[in-house]
Amino acid sequence: MKLSLDGVAIIAKEETGGNIMATFETGKKMYIEHFGFADGISQPRYFNEDRRTSATDLQPLNIVLVKDPFTNPAGEHYGSFLVYRKLEQDVEGFNKKIAELAGHLNLNANQDGKITREDFAGALIVGRFKDGTPLVKSDITLGESPAFNDFKYEHTDRMAHKCPFHSHIRKSNPRGQGLLVAEKGRYITRRGVPYGKQDEEGKKGLLFMCFQSNLKRQFTLIQKKWVNAPSFPPFRGKPGLDPLIGQGDEGGQSWPKQYGS
Repeated sequence: MKLSLDGVAIIAKEETGGNIMATFETGKKMYIEHFGFADGISQPRYFNEDRRTSATDLQPLNIVLVKDPFTNPAGEHYGSFLVYRKLEQDVEGFNKKIAELAGHLNLNANQDGKITREDFAGALIVGRFKDGTPLVKSDITLGESPAFNDFKYEHTDRMAHKCPFHSHIRKSNPRGQGLLVAEKGRYITRRGVPYGKQDEEGKKGLLFMCFQSNLKRQFTLIQKKWVNAPSFPPFRGKPGLDPLIGQGDEGGQSWPKQYGS
């Protein structure tokens, strides 16, 4: 690495990340982040062999690749723009907020003790349970659907009776929701790598990276116009900020006390 940067840049700091693997009660083994949720599940699909469990239509490669203007115009040379964010995670604070929210919730289904109010509260915030099962596919039953990315909100939960409008995965990827024109070309290809020791004191979080062909049209828009915008998506007033990564003074989230109501 150091040799490859000679004459181009210097290394100012190194940050070491490492994957965290978890095995859930449903038998799933998945990579997670420090809050305990499966990470990096839903990605844009560019090739037929990659479609498997996603309802996302195949995307053109020009949403992630852009021609390199500094090479021969006749050549097939491409690049991409990388966003790198170091996101510190307050695990203790997050769990405290989960417990506070859980105190206001009820579960209206027979769960045989497999799902707690804390599980439900976390799923309302993220839009998925920890094992990746989305609220809109679960009927609060973990691991029910093997194709757990095969959904669009406009078809499964248009009025947000199951998954709140402001849940993290819904704010950052509206999946139809009557906004297909606005969504076109916004997808990003992302990867998060945890840093810091899971069971030790000290700072910890996520080294977030994403690739796209246009920073303003993709990453910046998702953060400013969707995640940080209290009025997005524009249904039934103001859903509020994304409770996981939203930044701003205006919250206003409204939480359903029961699933499907």
